[in-house]
Amino acid sequence: MRHLAIAALLALTSAGCDTFTNRAAVHVRFRNATPWVVTAVSLTSPGNTLRADRLAPGEESRYERQDGAYPYGALSMLANDVTRRVIPIDYDGERSLPAGDYTYVILYAPTVPDSVSLTLQRDR
Repeated sequence: MRHLAIAALLALTSAGCDTFTNRAAVHVRFRNATPWVVTAVSLTSPGNTLRADRLAPGEESRYERQDGAYPYGALSMLANDVTRRVIPIDYDGERSLPAGDYTYVILYAPTVPDSVSLTLQRDR
């Protein structure tokens, strides 16, 4: 009886660990949709950081596996000799991405000087 209770407790606690963080295979990459060569690109979300040293306009980085990746994060990069950032307010209520391949697309907003944004595209 005691072994059964311990097994049930372990099953409940291990199931609860993945409630908010998907541990399935998630692969993410960048696509540079700006008119600039971008360097020192990083996207940080809870528990993960995706990096690329250099991306030319239209270029994509390689996929990287990230357990618990989120739909967005804090983006920082150097483009056209200017450090550009996108900072999320918070991650309240966000869930990690389900298994699949995704691309974080870095966009340029020509109507707002020096502005960039980030969107997520599911590839597979």
